[in-house]
Amino acid sequence: MAVVLAGLTTIAGSGSLMVSDITSMRNFGIFTSVGVLVALLAALILIPATLSIKGGGFSRKKADVNRGLGRVLQGLAEITLRHKRAVVIVTVIIIAASIYGITKVVMGNWMVMMFKEDTEIREADAFLNKNFSGTSFMNITIEGESSGSITHPDALQAMDELSCHIKENHHQIGKVLSAVELIKRMNHIMNMPEEATEAELEEYKSSASYYEIPTDPKKYNLKSKEDLQRLISQYLLLYSGNVDSLLDDALEPTYANMVIQIKTGEHAVLNRIKQTITEYTAENFPPGYQVRVNGAANVQLTVNELVIASQIKSILLSLAIVFVILALYYKSLTAGGLGVVALAIPLLFNFGLMGLLKIRLDIGTAMMASIAIGTGIDYTIHFLNAYRFERRRTPDWAKATETVLSLIVILRIMICQLVTYMIMTSFLRRRLL
Repeated sequence: MAVVLAGLTTIAGSGSLMVSDITSMRNFGIFTSVGVLVALLAALILIPATLSIKGGGFSRKKADVNRGLGRVLQGLAEITLRHKRAVVIVTVIIIAASIYGITKVVMGNWMVMMFKEDTEIREADAFLNKNFSGTSFMNITIEGESSGSITHPDALQAMDELSCHIKENHHQIGKVLSAVELIKRMNHIMNMPEEATEAELEEYKSSASYYEIPTDPKKYNLKSKEDLQRLISQYLLLYSGNVDSLLDDALEPTYANMVIQIKTGEHAVLNRIKQTITEYTAENFPPGYQVRVNGAANVQLTVNELVIASQIKSILLSLAIVFVILALYYKSLTAGGLGVVALAIPLLFNFGLMGLLKIRLDIGTAMMASIAIGTGIDYTIHFLNAYRFERRRTPDWAKATETVLSLIVILRIMICQLVTYMIMTSFLRRRLL
């Protein structure tokens, strides 16, 4: 039954990823669960059949507690039983430190950071971010109510002010590309003095005169903003260039696209920029226009949110399943609670250590929690199973506990699973890259 419970709880831990909204994590949970199920069936069917064919089985040797690992485990058992309060205090300290570390966890699926610093892709990314406008892209889509609504001066002015606002508040932004800069440049050139000396023309070109969105009809000898809107449409007509990446139509656009180049892909920076855009447009854009944030950077933010949500759901689900399995088998809510506590502490330590060592939480590391649940619960199951067996032999709980803690077989199981865990971690990280 210990083997059955270990297999079922491992399936529960890895299978909890099946509730994830991210396809790669969900598929990983499905295939890992199937693999563990096949391993469980092999352990219950193939191994007994093989042993029966072999005949004699394996010779059973009793561990010498006075030598090697036995002496270490014996000392560990004595420390645990004699210093119960100290063990609890140390555990509480570890939990507190882990909670502090969790607050330092850095989230983000910035793919470049999965490579080592001396790799070509990391060096190229750092060079481009330092010397150019940035390698991360965030798009802002502005949609009007009717054809030609984007050329209205109020809409273009709002886009221009939005561009200035986000650049002033976020130094990580390298450049903002939009039709606004094109129209401002056209307005600057079209209002160049016709009768002027060469020196005056050079001075005008270097100045910011008329380098603006035309919003004042009187300044341009027009009667209304509708006339200014037609003027802007004429600018686009005269330009007669390819503006497909910025506008949906070269004459009467309904959609406009603003491209933001950012010199970092950090989750916190991208999230602050997106929040700034959302708050500013909600308060300052004219009515009748819908503003959406999209692009590769927004996809990255969405993936981060899905990773966190999936992580929370999978952990809660796996803990609940483990509690139910242990409580039903041992017919004790206490046993189920012990299993959950034994899982919760290493999970807290795992994420706390990630925060202290600045290991970011991404798709790869998020999967590790479910693997840790699947492998970690086995220790609790083997311990509880051995403890119940020893308690049937002796009413002395201290003696039973000492005997269980001195079992080398549990240490061997732990070492094998730790090695397996490290191999799986290394393999998964390599496969993700």
